[in-house]
Amino acid sequence: MVIKKMNRVFHKHSRWLFGAFTLIIIVSFLGFLTPGTFGLGGFSSPDSTVVGSVYGKEVTYGELRKEKRSLAALFREVPDEMALFMLAQKAKADQLAIAVSDDELKTFLQQEFVNKEGKYDSALYRQHMDALRANGFTEEEVLDGFRSICLGRKLQMLAANSVVVSDVEAKAIYRQYNTRFVGKIYTVKPQESAAEIPMEEVQKFFTANAKNYIIDGSISALVVEFPFANYLAEVQKTEKDPAKATAAAKDLAKAAAKKFSDDVYDQLKTLPEKEQSAAFQKILADQKLTAKEEKFSFNGNMNVKDLEQLKYALLKAEEPARVSDPATEEKAVLVGLVTTRVEPRQAEFNEVVKKVYQDCKAERIQTATEEKAKEFAQKYNECKDDAARAALLKQLPVAKTEDISLTVMESSMNRAQASFLGAAFAIAPKQAASVGDAVLVLAKREVPQENISEEELMLYRFLALQNKQELAVAELQEDIATHCQYRAPGSDAEK
Repeated sequence: MVIKKMNRVFHKHSRWLFGAFTLIIIVSFLGFLTPGTFGLGGFSSPDSTVVGSVYGKEVTYGELRKEKRSLAALFREVPDEMALFMLAQKAKADQLAIAVSDDELKTFLQQEFVNKEGKYDSALYRQHMDALRANGFTEEEVLDGFRSICLGRKLQMLAANSVVVSDVEAKAIYRQYNTRFVGKIYTVKPQESAAEIPMEEVQKFFTANAKNYIIDGSISALVVEFPFANYLAEVQKTEKDPAKATAAAKDLAKAAAKKFSDDVYDQLKTLPEKEQSAAFQKILADQKLTAKEEKFSFNGNMNVKDLEQLKYALLKAEEPARVSDPATEEKAVLVGLVTTRVEPRQAEFNEVVKKVYQDCKAERIQTATEEKAKEFAQKYNECKDDAARAALLKQLPVAKTEDISLTVMESSMNRAQASFLGAAFAIAPKQAASVGDAVLVLAKREVPQENISEEELMLYRFLALQNKQELAVAELQEDIATHCQYRAPGSDAEK
């Protein structure tokens, strides 16, 4: 079973495996790399042990280990199937007499190691290499990894560039993109039920969706203000320009807040947490400063962009002394000491039972509404004539009716309309299809005339080319995946 599952991975994830080769991830993952930890699923077999095959050629443990090693210099994780897929890719390239020359590899690297101006930066390349050497990799191993990735791109380009598009295919894409679907969308009324939901069902719903029920955390803090206005009068003695004086006052407030934050942190970091609040109050008294108490709730789903600067700074404050970095707001710079922090936690069922009940009920209603739409579409398509269809429509509990007149080109930016368009492609005129809690009834398809200009035809040649290139690359992936087989150690055939 395990071996069969491994082989299914090649087919199910071959697109991901191939696409992953175009991702160069180095610096971000250096901290995770530990030399000598790239084992093969727990194997302790000798290098000569057969662990798979690519295009009928046996792959040994030693070959797979070497491939994983070169890839490990570039990727955070290197699954066995990824390394075996790479070996299959090399075998495919050998069949086609394709290889990556040193000049091609050099060009590839020059495109990857670029500065902010988009130009090759040799210092950046050396920095990456030095960092990888420090983690136990040789330059040969790193370059082997890059060469494998470059080879994958070369195979993709070969497959894509082998595609030719005819005017007939371009016109077929034109018809596909410009056929107009005309009909109506009927949104079904929510199918509510007066019946009580058994508590056992509510409990099961909670268990299945527990991650959605979180009790917010909370923070209490003492916050000191450094108002810009306190520094403006001093600045105005030497700076008469109002805008420059205001900017200088802000800079002074920021500097004072930064010094205060750093000094307080240094004084509190060695104290037990329970003593820090009193020590903070003493510092305030000594410096003739006052603080106000600030409280707010937070959870793990908060978008920091939506938070006030102060709240964000307080959330980031860490032990041993939870003194915030300065937070610049509209009229002042703020610094706070977190006196109490309670982390968000998973809710117990009895704490959120009312909310869970309502959510469970809402899901029931949504499911019943979608089933109603699906049932109606099935019955509608069984009707023999217009009269029967019209009579059935009168029985449908409709919340909203919307006319639809769409082409692929018009719906490309509208996900909801695109969903209905996808359903329209699957049915004939005078048929219906359910889309969630709505029903699409298609009245007609209007196929466009083909007297298009040469300029338009060029566009659809390009779209047809894209479609065929994607298909060609997908076929290449499937071919490699099909000829990439994993074997149990010592076995003579795939299990």
